[in-house]
Amino acid sequence: MNVRNFWLTNADDVRYELKGENISNTISFLHEPEGLGYNVDLTTVKLGNTDIILSETYNLPPVAGDLIFIGSLPDVYQQYQNLLTFLARRPITLHYMPPNVNDGYRCLVRVTGIEKGEVNYEDGCLHCPIQFYRQSMWFNDEPNILDVRNEIAEGKSYPLDRPYSYGAVSLNNIRLTNNGMTSTSLKIEIFGSVTDPEWSLFDENNVKYGAAKILGSYTYVRVDSDDTAEEIHLERNGSVIANAINYQDLTVGSPQQVYVTFLKLQPGTSTLMFSLGDNFDGYVRLTWSNAYVSV
Repeated sequence: MNVRNFWLTNADDVRYELKGENISNTISFLHEPEGLGYNVDLTTVKLGNTDIILSETYNLPPVAGDLIFIGSLPDVYQQYQNLLTFLARRPITLHYMPPNVNDGYRCLVRVTGIEKGEVNYEDGCLHCPIQFYRQSMWFNDEPNILDVRNEIAEGKSYPLDRPYSYGAVSLNNIRLTNNGMTSTSLKIEIFGSVTDPEWSLFDENNVKYGAAKILGSYTYVRVDSDDTAEEIHLERNGSVIANAINYQDLTVGSPQQVYVTFLKLQPGTSTLMFSLGDNFDGYVRLTWSNAYVSV
């Protein structure tokens, strides 16, 4: 039976093991982790003897544990210093792989406390309690990637580092499933010559809850609704268009629509519809990660 595993990555995409070897003969291990669940803050109003819930907000507790360095006396102290150097290269992402699963989880964190202990000569280990402030929900470690074009993409491939699939569906009926517990960011990329690209997002009841339109003609469009890096990136024949945020058409929205341009994918199955013109011969790449409050 496999055991759970934690590790960190920093801004340099360097991996720091929290269950494994980091330098010669030195093991780091996060013992007795806490904070993998969640709390909910409720806003309520009392009607008679019943409390009516008006809103709820997820309260994400910090992840904490006893970080143990196992090895020879000089090496464990050096490993502690190596960790401090690693943590200085923010942002820091905490990764968690539960036992016997194919895909793990990740969340953005900031270390808010670490104590340097002394080597415990009873077990020969350096114990350092550590605490991570959770800046985000948990997301599945490998994002969902879907490439869609107007034709069945048999025999066509594009290099990707992560698993992906081609959608043998029309660009007018793309079904996306968010298996998480809350809305999640969606990255939309359009490859190919396109003018005034427009798209809409519908829930399971065919109610529109998102809309976007980019004005102009381009050969590459990227709109990313990630909270930490909301971005509109436009290119025309390899040249990047400056001030791309000014090319969004906000008139496609309405007071009833939750999202405009930077769309969030609701839990469950949604339908995405594009207007790219009859002569569009490129493809659309959709990237999203399921969002969880607890893992």
